[in-house]
Amino acid sequence: DPEISKAYYAELSGEPDVYVITSSEAFDLYVNVLVPDIAGQKQDVSAVILQKDLSAGEAGGKELTVLDGPNFTWTKFYEPYGADTYWMGPEYRARAEAGTYEIRVWSSGNDSKYSLAIGEIEAFDQKEGMNALTIIPQLKKDFWGESPISFISSPFGWGLIVIMYILAFVIGLVVKYLSKKL
Repeated sequence: DPEISKAYYAELSGEPDVYVITSSEAFDLYVNVLVPDIAGQKQDVSAVILQKDLSAGEAGGKELTVLDGPNFTWTKFYEPYGADTYWMGPEYRARAEAGTYEIRVWSSGNDSKYSLAIGEIEAFDQKEGMNALTIIPQLKKDFWGESPISFISSPFGWGLIVIMYILAFVIGLVVKYLSKKL
């Protein structure tokens, strides 16, 4: 569902990255380029959004916009779920027709780290929450270059600690009850 908020984390490795959105119905298209606020990170990530014409083959498509990172004034942005700070770059929002869209992301040397945000509707169900518990520590290590333990400073980290304490308390009560019965 392209309207549901998702973030894709990557580091360019010599070639532009390509993302494809396909929808059978009209939708609100939102795309935002962000870069991590870490030492040495450039604010040079750009993206082009194309509405693909599948009948024209691989090269067919109409350019909707270019998110021009080098000529954009980036603003600092704190994301509370992961407890991380980004530089927020150019964004695009429009009502999109049903069809296929391609987002190509690049930087001056195709070597920058970035996060591509797609969709604006925050829909965080239990499955996504559990998924975040495994993804955030991995992102802290691989994307941010931090210890996975820094995950504890995020709301998900605190939530995990609270859940662990509650489970330990409940298990302790059950063990105490069973040991008295036996």
